[in-house]
Amino acid sequence: MNLKFDFNNPTRILFGSGALNELGSQRMPGKKALLLMSGGKSARVSGAYGRTLEQLARAGVEAVEFAKVMENPIKEMVMEGAAFARENGCDFIVALGGGAVLDSAVAIAYQHVSEVATPPSAVVPGLPKMWDSICAKAMAKDRQNRYATASEFKTDILTYMNGGVPVAAAFNPLTDLSNMKARKEAERDLPTTPVEPHQQPTQAFNPVTGQFEQIPPANGANSAALQSRAQQRAAAAKAKKRKKIIIGSVIAAIVAVLVIVGIVFAMNGSGNKSSEDTVTIPEVCNASTSKDSIELKLKASGLKMTEKQDTDSTEPEGTCTKMSPDAGSKVAKGSAVKVWFSAGPQSTQVPDVKERSQEEARSILESAGFKVNAAVKTEDSADIAKDMVTKTDPAAGQSVPKGTTITIYVSSGMTTVPSNLVGQSKDSVLQQYEGKFSFTVEQESSDTVEAGLITRVSPDSGSSIAQGGFITIWVSTGKEKVAVPNITAGTDYVTAELMLKAVGLKAQANGPTGSTAVVVSINPGAGSQVDAGSTVTITTKAGSTGGGTGTGDGGNGTGNGGGTGE
Repeated sequence: MNLKFDFNNPTRILFGSGALNELGSQRMPGKKALLLMSGGKSARVSGAYGRTLEQLARAGVEAVEFAKVMENPIKEMVMEGAAFARENGCDFIVALGGGAVLDSAVAIAYQHVSEVATPPSAVVPGLPKMWDSICAKAMAKDRQNRYATASEFKTDILTYMNGGVPVAAAFNPLTDLSNMKARKEAERDLPTTPVEPHQQPTQAFNPVTGQFEQIPPANGANSAALQSRAQQRAAAAKAKKRKKIIIGSVIAAIVAVLVIVGIVFAMNGSGNKSSEDTVTIPEVCNASTSKDSIELKLKASGLKMTEKQDTDSTEPEGTCTKMSPDAGSKVAKGSAVKVWFSAGPQSTQVPDVKERSQEEARSILESAGFKVNAAVKTEDSADIAKDMVTKTDPAAGQSVPKGTTITIYVSSGMTTVPSNLVGQSKDSVLQQYEGKFSFTVEQESSDTVEAGLITRVSPDSGSSIAQGGFITIWVSTGKEKVAVPNITAGTDYVTAELMLKAVGLKAQANGPTGSTAVVVSINPGAGSQVDAGSTVTITTKAGSTGGGTGTGDGGNGTGNGGGTGE
């Protein structure tokens, strides 16, 4: 729901989206405003502070800032705010915020206007003091001390203009506020004293002619008729038709004067300060101006410097960072101007922003008083999602001066194949990188890697792949196994040797190896599984030297052609 309203009671509240942009078009009750705010930074960060000053300037209003409102306002703050408003000649208050700020605005305004207004005779030299009493009664703070009706107000004015003594002369609400009984009795019973015949005629201002005119003094029948307020009312009624225009105009003029005088004097305390009593704060706060020079320039303008330390500044030590009131503000001569000087960049730890978004990381680092490099670097990460922060340079936890530029690293969404997989056991690797990669396991024999250990990977170690990507690992089954061939006894040695070489085995003779040598036995025996390349021992003996051929079993045989063999 989009709420928007303009409330005037006579306090004016502008509320709703974009309402602040309408401030400059409002009818302002003066030319100088007290800008009331809390001591927090929200109004400045959001831009509301700057837009308020812009809108007030648009309306031709000068503003002085009082940013000391706390969550639970105390009397001392209210009194200080009221004094500050009077010192700076503020005409009205602009409260930027809600809650405590609005409450404080009401309290400060009350304190600001609660002083007694300056008597008109102090403003208009030669004005009869009786007008002071009439005005004082008309503007009494307690409504019970004011005139009860407009008729009573008019009667007192006419009574004095006709030479009589008004009721206001018998009771001054500024000095006898508590004497309520005496007030009522005075108003009820006090007779009006007529002017003696020899007195000078009373003069009254006629707004119709624009001149002061003589009013004949009361005498004879008129004197008898004006012995009391009741008689005065009767006489006035008879002359009502004749005096209607004049009386109405006079009352209107006096009321207008009273309202103007009351507002001006209430808002400005004891009246407008002369230009000789106020000075404009010069622009002295900049990086190139020394502390002593600033103090001398303020002193030359009739001002005092109150030095403050700015521990949040990243500027070099001794640099002027801000002033209060701001340069250009008009203040009473002799006022103290608060000037903040940098304590120098303070060292602090770099916050840990790992696994945060770039925007979050930047905000956290800047809030901690650091600058952030506009250029963001990327790097592969096995476990941090794409575009999330992986690290900073300087690293998190490192203590560096405020204002240091921090570089942010973010994940590319890619990762690197670990370089230490070959030689590790399959089970340990699968456990260590569970959830980070998808593994495919293959087996192969290896002459150099023992069974159960990884022999190779694909993609190769150091390759860049997507997070959670596939990696194929080969696990060693040990050296290759071969079966010893079936070499029977009596087989010539040369043939046996060739049979072993054919399956990747080596032959070693235990006996003669000549052309006549024959196999007696082999070790390991036929069908045994042995490592490829291993050696099989062949036991041999010399065969027959005859021309025939023969066969033997267990070393015995018969041959044809006259030959025998063992």
